[in-house]
Amino acid sequence: KRNVACPSQVNWRWWANLSMSASGLSLCGGYRPAEWSRRTACQSKPCRYNSRTGGTVALSFDSRRVGDIAVVTCRGRIVEGEESNALQRHVNGLLPYGSDILIDLGGVEFIDSSGLGLLVRLLTRIRAASGNLQLCALTPRIREVLRVTKLSSIFESHETEAEAITAFYQGPRPAGTAPLEPGILCVDKSTDVLAYVREILKQAGYAALTTVNLADALTLFRATAPKLVIVGADLRGVTNTRSADTFNRLIDSLPVIELPRDFSSHEAGQAGRHLLDDVRNALSGRGGGVQQPPHVER
Repeated sequence: KRNVACPSQVNWRWWANLSMSASGLSLCGGYRPAEWSRRTACQSKPCRYNSRTGGTVALSFDSRRVGDIAVVTCRGRIVEGEESNALQRHVNGLLPYGSDILIDLGGVEFIDSSGLGLLVRLLTRIRAASGNLQLCALTPRIREVLRVTKLSSIFESHETEAEAITAFYQGPRPAGTAPLEPGILCVDKSTDVLAYVREILKQAGYAALTTVNLADALTLFRATAPKLVIVGADLRGVTNTRSADTFNRLIDSLPVIELPRDFSSHEAGQAGRHLLDDVRNALSGRGGGVQQPPHVER
């Protein structure tokens, strides 16, 4: 379908399909933010599944996106039946938005042959899609299962989630898989803001990694060594946790663009143009450290 031009004054909360033209940033289409987030896969909302058998929880899992990687945390038992089927459906639903998956098995107490077969099938499918699947936080019991079955040689596993994420970016990639390109690091509490920022940066030729919390931001910072950080004002300067304090201290050595607290309500076109100007200035060395957000008409 042909794109329909948007009104001159558009709040980006209601318009989300972006395009770049020779004259600069323009907006077109009419996707609502939630739909846009699904289409761009900048940030996946937490998803949880519980299967109850005889009054006990057999499997629960949730997921979040850390940069280009979908982290799936499992708890309970991965066994034949609805448990394995639900996990497969969930991972399949993540793949259209990025083919790098990390499965945290720290809370998994038991896996049967069908569940292990599912992990093998997921690994094969993901690598066929030029992605990678890794495991982390294996319990001694699950580690022994992989050793006995000799499947530890095909699964790349790590002690912690942070080590696994670092390996995605810094370690060797399996043959035929696409490399992950580190880029600008964007941190904000709003998934809609991250979707907007990531897409306009992508359209302008920049690779951006996004996350909604400072703990994951610290992991990405150490794994990718970004040249520029874009951070929401609500998160800049937060020091109430060790991760937050460390992150905000480390980024002081880099150019930082701080998004104002009301950035989400700024007129989309002007906000995008000002942000791209700040990014270009910061990366060219003309930014001089922390960029103060410009005044943008609403």
